[in-house]
Amino acid sequence: MRRTIVLPDEGEAVEVLRVPWYWQAETEWTCFPHSMKMCLEYFKNIYSNQVINERTPNLDLDSIMSLSNCRRFTGTALDRTILQDFEKRIPFELTLRENCKMEYIKESLDRDLPVIVVYNAAFLVTNERGSAHAGVVIGMTTQDGVILANPWFGFGHHITRIDFERSWELEYNKAVFFRPVPQSTLDMMQ
Repeated sequence: MRRTIVLPDEGEAVEVLRVPWYWQAETEWTCFPHSMKMCLEYFKNIYSNQVINERTPNLDLDSIMSLSNCRRFTGTALDRTILQDFEKRIPFELTLRENCKMEYIKESLDRDLPVIVVYNAAFLVTNERGSAHAGVVIGMTTQDGVILANPWFGFGHHITRIDFERSWELEYNKAVFFRPVPQSTLDMMQ
């Protein structure tokens, strides 16, 4: 479920979850559906629990966009209601945390569970506030920097803890956590 990558700038070898990466067009605001697709593909094909593998549906990007009320050029207004719609279709309890702490992300990764984070990507690049962006945390460095499968920046994108926390704080330190619930009753209707 993990693989080792070497960070080009630091030379540090980091173990990360083998979450698949999907590219998002720069002109589209579909980062949350892309991030959810990455996580669902991981749980369907790589995660170590066979019951979860079998019960995780193959949802295409359009289905995920529909469930998240996302439009290509307006994005997703992420809230608990959207996550509840997903919970009817997938074998997970989803938790949206605001004012989340890095320790919670680390605990989730230790259990081989990726985390979707919402942060301000424009702030990382330009130091000016822009719109919110979602990516999947797949690992952490020894200095608690995050490694992302990011729909814009690619797989294995490293952000230092200081830079990440500054851009994450602008979006209220939001994170979506997955808790496997293999015995849940799922709505298989599309």
